[in-house]
Amino acid sequence: MNLSANIRHILLLFLFFSTAHAQVMQPAAYVNPFIGTTKSAVVTKWGNEGGCYPGAVAPHGFYQLTPETRRTGARGYDYQDSTICYFTCMYHHSGFPGGAAGSVFVMPVSTSHSFDPDHYSRPFSHRDEHAVPGYYKVVFRDNHTTVETTASPDGGIFRFTFPDRETPQVYASESLHFNTPPVEQRTVNGGTLYIFSKGTTVIEAAIGNEHRAFDVVKADTYRQWNDLLAVVEINDDNEKGKTIFYTALYHSLLLPWLNNGHYSGFSPWDTFRTLHPLLSLLYPDVQAAMIRSMLEVYHATGHLPTESMTGNHAVPIITDAYFKGIPMDRDEVYQAMQKSINDTPYLQPDMQAYHELGYVPFTWPESVTRTVEYAYDDWALNLFTKEAMHEKVKDDRSLAFQHLLHVPSLFLLPRYKNEFKLNPGNTGYKEGDQWVYSFFVPQHPRELINMMGGDELFALRLDTALDRQHIIFDNETVFHVPYLFNEANRPDLTQLWVRKIMEDRFANTPGGLPGNDDLGATSSWYIFSAMGLYPVAPGKPVYVLGIPFFREMKLHLKNGRTLLIKNHNTHYPYVQQVRLNGIAYNGLNMAHDFIKQGGTLEFETTIAPVAARENVNRTVVRLTEITMDSVAAPDQPFPIGFTLINNGDAGVYRVNVMLNGQLYGAKNCLIGKGARLRDSIQVYLYKAGENLVQLNEAAERQVMIKAPLLHAAPVIADLVLKPLIRKDSLQQIAFSVRNKQGSTKSFSIPVSLDGKPFYTAKLTLAPGEKKVVSCQVKAAATGWHNVNILGVSSRFKVYKDPLESLLLSLDGTTDISGFGNHAAIISTGGKGAPDKHPFVSDSTTYIEIPNAPSLDEMGTTLTMMAWIYPLEQTSGLVDVFAKGDTHVLQIVDGRMLSFFAGGWGRGDITVPLPEHWLNQWHHIAGVCDKQGLKIYIDGVLKGETKLDNPVNLSIGNKWTLGRNEEFPGTRIFKGYIEQPKIFADPIEITGCKCIGEVPRDK
Repeated sequence: MNLSANIRHILLLFLFFSTAHAQVMQPAAYVNPFIGTTKSAVVTKWGNEGGCYPGAVAPHGFYQLTPETRRTGARGYDYQDSTICYFTCMYHHSGFPGGAAGSVFVMPVSTSHSFDPDHYSRPFSHRDEHAVPGYYKVVFRDNHTTVETTASPDGGIFRFTFPDRETPQVYASESLHFNTPPVEQRTVNGGTLYIFSKGTTVIEAAIGNEHRAFDVVKADTYRQWNDLLAVVEINDDNEKGKTIFYTALYHSLLLPWLNNGHYSGFSPWDTFRTLHPLLSLLYPDVQAAMIRSMLEVYHATGHLPTESMTGNHAVPIITDAYFKGIPMDRDEVYQAMQKSINDTPYLQPDMQAYHELGYVPFTWPESVTRTVEYAYDDWALNLFTKEAMHEKVKDDRSLAFQHLLHVPSLFLLPRYKNEFKLNPGNTGYKEGDQWVYSFFVPQHPRELINMMGGDELFALRLDTALDRQHIIFDNETVFHVPYLFNEANRPDLTQLWVRKIMEDRFANTPGGLPGNDDLGATSSWYIFSAMGLYPVAPGKPVYVLGIPFFREMKLHLKNGRTLLIKNHNTHYPYVQQVRLNGIAYNGLNMAHDFIKQGGTLEFETTIAPVAARENVNRTVVRLTEITMDSVAAPDQPFPIGFTLINNGDAGVYRVNVMLNGQLYGAKNCLIGKGARLRDSIQVYLYKAGENLVQLNEAAERQVMIKAPLLHAAPVIADLVLKPLIRKDSLQQIAFSVRNKQGSTKSFSIPVSLDGKPFYTAKLTLAPGEKKVVSCQVKAAATGWHNVNILGVSSRFKVYKDPLESLLLSLDGTTDISGFGNHAAIISTGGKGAPDKHPFVSDSTTYIEIPNAPSLDEMGTTLTMMAWIYPLEQTSGLVDVFAKGDTHVLQIVDGRMLSFFAGGWGRGDITVPLPEHWLNQWHHIAGVCDKQGLKIYIDGVLKGETKLDNPVNLSIGNKWTLGRNEEFPGTRIFKGYIEQPKIFADPIEITGCKCIGEVPRDK
């Protein structure tokens, strides 16, 4: 045999054994518990950490024995850290911010260092860590102590291995069961230090009711995990993908917790979209037991389990499970769901307004989110009422989103009567904004698409929003969004975006989750998407078809049947044809009953998009009766009348004005089902001579402009510059230029700084054409400067010292900073100036500062401060100085002062209030630099914390004093407020004269 033949033989043997190894490798062996244990490696907006933990836990285990690396802030385990503070044993909400934070502290203590439980930690290396399902191990190299943990459904066990020379010491905040008795016990802060005989090398400590040997528990729990994960069998050589998949399935089986036959730790807002539908599909017996536990909560409290988020989404969880065949008492769950939506003790204070108006007005917090989520729960209950109870629905509020649709912008916006908040920022939304929540109508996707302009406009707008990251896949609120393209007759975009999200935003790394996992909700999305199936509207027993990620997946269903899902070429991005049991399947949705029967679901893929079927229930509009004059005056309103006849469902129809073959204007028109609408659109024309005007696909009309403008000056508008910049930096300037003359003209536009031209914009514009020009200039001198462009001007300030970066300084309601951001008193009596200083905040009155570029575009640093005189101690949260729920100085339960900037979860700090807090003046300040946060009380630094990354502090909410714009009528500060100030730079408050004098008049 020659050398090349030898090499071929060796390679064939290697490939054979590698393939054989891949085939026999157990699913549990693919799990990497370190995925999601640190900040996301991708851009996120609503939560930037996976929140997972690497420790030992059984499936749905009530005991979780895991290390924690942080004892402040969100606490928990973060893979970026290099020291372990302690181990904890229970109540880890996997996937929450700080989800690795638990209770019952345990830690082996080295004798070479003094021990203080509040400050103790030990260095470690990830090279010395090992974790698999049900087992965790780490070695502390400072004295070569090894810590191993394992857990079962009944308890958990620590195994500490100490060096021979060491006197073993173990700290525990609660009693543990040791396999060898300690020789001494010392009471320390928060617990007990147990000391063992020198030379004792192995000590086991158990919690709960687990009495078996460590290795027996470890092996048994691993077997349990493997049996559960083996429900899905993957045949593919994509090892990375299998690791991500089985880890996701592992994370999906951590919560709710099972303890003594009862499940707890429910968080329906997080889990109703993906986790519970996944359990109904793969583990229906587990889902049935969880619903029984939910009903136990109902009988104990009067309502189904909820948490701090909006709505009561146990209702769609139960509805979804019922229609997927999960056994339950129909009458019992119906009563529980009815009471959990419409009755006390669950009944929410804004529900009366919701029932009366059909939406939650913006006089209540989170009004848009609450409207669309209440509507979703109503839809789920209505579905159960009609299909399970065979009763008529008395009041169908499931289309409540239509009340919030702002037709010109096609966004769901906060509304009260006829007023919409056109630039709401985060006001009106919970963990989202107008982009995110304008697409949360998963129960009525066709109606949503109709109301957003129909298939083509909807798909274009959504595709652009994802591409430009107006919508970022990082939270439950957008899980269904890439699947909405299916309903808009663009399944190719669903297939493209789902695959892109899976490949770009999930990874086999500690930062490999795109945001919080939230009890396995994000992981469950990945599992469904890898199958090529997704439950867009839990409650409806139907899956939307996507594109499978693996070559073959077998779902071993609980009823004994198997569903084989095949993708004939996983490298191709589009689905050409779907076959169910060998027969072509033309729909984009598939009933749960089809899946439950098992068989083979095949996806033929291709490299190019495939045309899809037409959808039903569309808005079908005919444009007719177009009227316009044949002669127009230049630069004058030119109205075009038209009639719309709708032969389909209600929706929004966009009328486009084409001028000489180019898009020139547009208007969104809302038209009812079968309705006829007469409307008009207005444009301005400039081009001399004949012009061709067309509406959509209607016939062109000729319009003559006989007397064009010949010498009109170019129109300068939209001047934008940075209101505040540091000395010697570059000022970026942008403005628009429009040609109002009747022919194409060339212009030279001078740009001046403090009266001296420094740039000339040269451009050629067609009649009516508008272009944006940008330029820059170095800011060499401090002070105020003026930019002028043909009479259009704007000021900006150049500063050198951080104290010169003052953006707001209120004397009463007058801003004396120089930026003119004057405030207004908002009260039940309307706006007005205060009669005297200081201003008093109470339940009817607060201060609001209008939006302005200097206060909205903040960069990455900030200082905010004020003098306050608290009059009442109030429980809960009280916002003293806030810009939405993004930058906040906040009193917590009348005992603590908290500060965060850039949004909660990005970093926050909380410190105790002084003993004599009430009825005295105090100065409070929060400082955010690129490295961390600091909080000051009365000029003294009280606490600080580090930030992992600089945070963009720009946000569109208004600054408020005594209240928070995002939470109207709540979080009310009662007391006096004086001298509020905002700086762009971080200020060292201690000893700084910027805080001013203690207010005297009151």
